[in-house]
Amino acid sequence: MKSIFHVILCAKICLSLSSGASVVLPQTESQTTNPFATTVDNYFESTLESQLSTTPNTNPSVSKHERTLILLKPDAVERRIVGKIIERFEDKGFNLVGMKLVTATKEMIEKHYSQYKSGPIHDKLIDYLTSGPLIAIIWEGENAVQKVRGMMGTSPLSQPGTIRGDFSLDTTFTVIHGSDSIEAANEEISIWFREDEIVNHKSWNITKHNVTINYNP
Repeated sequence: MKSIFHVILCAKICLSLSSGASVVLPQTESQTTNPFATTVDNYFESTLESQLSTTPNTNPSVSKHERTLILLKPDAVERRIVGKIIERFEDKGFNLVGMKLVTATKEMIEKHYSQYKSGPIHDKLIDYLTSGPLIAIIWEGENAVQKVRGMMGTSPLSQPGTIRGDFSLDTTFTVIHGSDSIEAANEEISIWFREDEIVNHKSWNITKHNVTINYNP
């Protein structure tokens, strides 16, 4: 019934405008309580306000453009699963701005994990993370720190579908590290990368650059 009313209403408006007459909308039941909704402009304005007032805010959080650091640990490199892990982040739209293959020193690991200054955890971390090359990567994107942590999983016993849940073999060989806060990300990036090793760029889009590719087999 509403759609029929709108069609009739629009037809009356068009006829009235073509004849130069002023337009007054017929009052519906809902309009009788709103004397201001008697012109075309006020009618549609009141309808829009009603819709906006009843539409819930489904995204109240404010997105933040961030950088975060991940380390693909020696077991990830040795097991040749680096490409599979990187692909997950690329598929989520993160921008790669820094990556290097590194043989970490004891000093680098101690600086990175400064909260473990001594004890068995300290010794295991040193042995594990200096046992072979690892890959340090900087990802950039909206809410990167939180999203990367969610993709990783918080422990080796995380649910299937997370990186640790799918690839970790036990509670020692956890495959990946990710910064747990923006402050930690900034500090960790400075440990593993010089400023001139970070590339500032936007994600490349072939349609945006209007590129034509000629293929001649």
